[in-house]
Amino acid sequence: MNRVASYIALALCVAEVLLILMSWLLSVSLADGSVRSLLSSEGVRWFFGSYVDILLRQQLIWILLLSLSWGVYKGSGMGAIFRSAHRLQYRERIALWLVAFIAALIVTVLLLLTAIPHAVLLSVTGALFPSPFSESIFPVLAFSLFSTSAVFGIVSGTFQHIDNVYQSMKQGVNSFAPLFLFYVLITQLLSSFIFVFG
Repeated sequence: MNRVASYIALALCVAEVLLILMSWLLSVSLADGSVRSLLSSEGVRWFFGSYVDILLRQQLIWILLLSLSWGVYKGSGMGAIFRSAHRLQYRERIALWLVAFIAALIVTVLLLLTAIPHAVLLSVTGALFPSPFSESIFPVLAFSLFSTSAVFGIVSGTFQHIDNVYQSMKQGVNSFAPLFLFYVLITQLLSSFIFVFG
């Protein structure tokens, strides 16, 4: 799997280089100016000046939040209780009841912030989509997974110390590291393509 991921990353890098060369060739051969070269002064200024702005997209935050939450979920052992062969211990049953209470509390708060007339998270016109709620739905889901998993891990005894929660967050980021790399490569390639032909 790692070898396949490395070949995909290499292919994305090669595609970026080919796009740079192709943009130069097309900009020279087409005089109408519909294609911009990444090797021109404008292209170089765009590449260096916009690099951080190109990467600053909500998908990057989604990957980061998901990696942290997934790490805590995996580390807490909450996923293991849904296996049919797993027999619940006393502390796990207590932890599950507490998780159910927290999940119900989160849902109740979200309903109060969205379902009543003139709710805070609705748009100016009173719509749910698009609205502040729809913009924050992914972070809310990630926070819900994080908080319920952390509570389950602490109450069930899987997390003996706060350092265990921290280590599981690190493990989550480590396991999602390839996604960060692909995010950077794909975002740069797509943005370069839009700059050249857009």
